[in-house]
Amino acid sequence: MIELEKIYFEHSESIFRFLFRMSGDSALSEEVTGKTFGEALANAAGYSGSFKIRSWLSYIAYNEYKKHLRRTRSEEKSNRELKPGEAIRKSILSLPEPYCRTLTLRLYAGLPFSEIAALEGLSQNSVKVIYCRAKRKLSEVM
Repeated sequence: MIELEKIYFEHSESIFRFLFRMSGDSALSEEVTGKTFGEALANAAGYSGSFKIRSWLSYIAYNEYKKHLRRTRSEEKSNRELKPGEAIRKSILSLPEPYCRTLTLRLYAGLPFSEIAALEGLSQNSVKVIYCRAKRKLSEVM
């Protein structure tokens, strides 16, 4: 079993930064960081150790953020001004899976292709192909 308190102190800041880069909202990033560690605690027995803890937490954080977006999508104001960088974040998050997840984990969490491949259960070359296709799709959307 992993020691979650130690892991929290070692990784909470990097998970918060990852979420902040994705959302641009510090209050939301703080909330989702807490949910991420709650989910990690609930699923600690499922951590196999086959990839880095930071990668596993980033994956959980990504999923928690996407859950938040699904819950609040209907509540968003359609006429509000976009913050700097928000158009890019929205475009990335609008990509279909696995493009969105791969691009997000690579660009915002800074995970290497090998870690993303382990998380996804794919080969490293497959993840690189997905990443290249995601960048192409992103350029089409922008």
